[in-house]
Amino acid sequence: MYRSLAWYCLKKGVVFDNEKAIASLCRRWKTELRNENGHVRLYVDGYYPGKEIRTAETSAAVPSVAAVPGVRKWMKARQRDCTRFGNLVMEGRDIGSNVFPDTEYKFYLDASLRAGPSAVLPMAWTKTWPSETNVIASGRRAADVFARCARHQ
Repeated sequence: MYRSLAWYCLKKGVVFDNEKAIASLCRRWKTELRNENGHVRLYVDGYYPGKEIRTAETSAAVPSVAAVPGVRKWMKARQRDCTRFGNLVMEGRDIGSNVFPDTEYKFYLDASLRAGPSAVLPMAWTKTWPSETNVIASGRRAADVFARCARHQ
C-alpha cells in the first residue's frame, strides 16, 4: 500500500520533502481494496499498479511517504480493512507490532546487512513482473536491496 501511494505521488508530481502535500494526496486519492483469486490488491483510480510499484524509483520514494504520520494512520486503517476478505498473510515492517499487534501468529525474518540482499533477493524477484522492460541484472537488484536493508538497520 505504501508503494502504491509512493507511485501515485510520483505520478502526480508531489515533492517528497513536502509532508503536507503527501498527506493531502493520501486523503484525496480514490482507492479500492479488491480480492482477486485470494490476493488483496489496492486499486488506485480503478487501476492496479502492479508493475509500477516495483520500480526502483517507487522503491526509493517509499520511505518519504511512510514517514508521514497522516499516511501511516490512513494505511493502518486500510490494512486492517483487509481482514474483511478473511484470513491474511501480510508482510511489512510494522504489521505485527502496529497494525495487528494482537494477532495470534507473527513471523519475523531478520538478517544482517551482509546477508540482507541474499536473503531478500529471491523474494524481490518473485514480486516483479518479468518482461523485457523490467528485467534488471541481478547485481543491480542486489545493490538496490542492500541499500534498502542499510536504510532500515
